[in-house]
Amino acid sequence: MTFNLTIQLADRLTSVSNQEWAALFPAHPDPYALVRFVEDVGMEGFQFQSLVVRDANRPILLVPLFRTVMNMAAMADGAVRIAAGSLRAYGPLC
Repeated sequence: MTFNLTIQLADRLTSVSNQEWAALFPAHPDPYALVRFVEDVGMEGFQFQSLVVRDANRPILLVPLFRTVMNMAAMADGAVRIAAGSLRAYGPLC
């Protein structure tokens, strides 16, 4: 068995066609048009991307990627929260 795999990192969630989306996600509750709408409208503070693996130009895997910045200090308590807040004044922690 031979594979002709390629990997593509795209700046969109829908880096495949409508037909390819339907073949990859036959039982997905959100139609392709809705996913396109969400990425076109955007969400403040989020960047969307996708990783697509293709075999002989046919998509066999699509992994949606979401990037955002989260203030981890907000999840801490007490001295850890104070220390993290102080360190954050010098720049991002991650």
